[in-house]
Amino acid sequence: MGIEIKAILPKKEFRKGAFMERATHDAWATAQGIQEDFEKTVKSWDNEPVFVKKVKITNSAVVITVSTDSQIYRWVTKGTKGPYPIRPKKPGGTLAFNTALGVKTKPRVINSFISNFERPAAMVFTKQVMHPGIKPRKFEEEITKRWKIKFVEKMKTGLKVAVKDCGHAV
Repeated sequence: MGIEIKAILPKKEFRKGAFMERATHDAWATAQGIQEDFEKTVKSWDNEPVFVKKVKITNSAVVITVSTDSQIYRWVTKGTKGPYPIRPKKPGGTLAFNTALGVKTKPRVINSFISNFERPAAMVFTKQVMHPGIKPRKFEEEITKRWKIKFVEKMKTGLKVAVKDCGHAV
């Protein structure tokens, strides 16, 4: 009885670039999905903030960033501690707002709703109001939780495809 050892060479040359190409493609696709989720949270807003996506890939990490510089969005997602006064922008001015409008977002719900217009409009004009504060919506936490698992699976699948494309699949 004999033992035979034989080297089996891959059909194609190993291409490190195939891994980077696949990781880049999957990272940008994920960034697009994350950006779309953030945009869902403001779709009913009158002044929608702009979200910017960035992808950074190194030999040891893939970093996806979706951000906005909107202070209002920060207040909504992080919340505010109340009560605090809200005054007109111009000294001596008057605040005007409709009390019939409802809340457009809910904590941890990746969506934005049209306000409830079924109630009769009740316009209020005043010099100041005491705002009770904003309950944090925690959109970024929910979106991170949602996409972290999807991204890991997408990267695993993508790397398997890259290995196969290079002819090194087992």
